[in-house]
Amino acid sequence: MLAKESFLLRSDEDSDITEISLLKEIAYFQTKLTNIGEDSDSRVNTMRHVYSTLLDHRKDLLRKIQQ
Repeated sequence: MLAKESFLLRSDEDSDITEISLLKEIAYFQTKLTNIGEDSDSRVNTMRHVYSTLLDHRKDLLRKIQQ
């Protein structure tokens, strides 16, 4: 497994990916994206990209778990 995939699959609680932990992470990333606002400097754009990517990944994992 690539290091990036390993990082994305890691959860806060004993590396256990559950529906509840994914929902918490989704809420966290949505809050972070909301707090970033509409600024457009390079640091903000990078953070927006990171949070958006992680949010999309968590949503995909949640869909797979719920199927």
